[in-house]
Amino acid sequence: MTVSKRAFLAWWLGGLAIFAFALWLHAPLAIEAVPGGILDHQAAPDAATVNSIQTAWRREGLWNQAAIAMIADLVFIGVYSVGSILGGMYFRAHAGGPVAALGWIATFLALTIALATQCLSSSNA
Repeated sequence: MTVSKRAFLAWWLGGLAIFAFALWLHAPLAIEAVPGGILDHQAAPDAATVNSIQTAWRREGLWNQAAIAMIADLVFIGVYSVGSILGGMYFRAHAGGPVAALGWIATFLALTIALATQCLSSSNA
């Protein structure tokens, strides 16, 4: 399969744009009760901690924003992963020597991270 530079850049840069949007959504979630914001939520050790964080966001009227931010995180992972895979495939096909080797490595790592992220996401659901 041949990947165009345009497709690779569209997906990869699209992923970066979604990440920037997700960061913007995350900013208001850092409140007194949840100083780490979304990072506290992602690192919560158990369901009780997740519930207390979500309850604090609900009290502050931030629940809808938090839900949209979490969805943006998932969309970012998917779009950026596709972009990274396409980038690796593009460099494998259109470059030689060390750059082609980096393309193989990028493709492998992007696939591994995408699959691991999806497995971890589904096991935490």
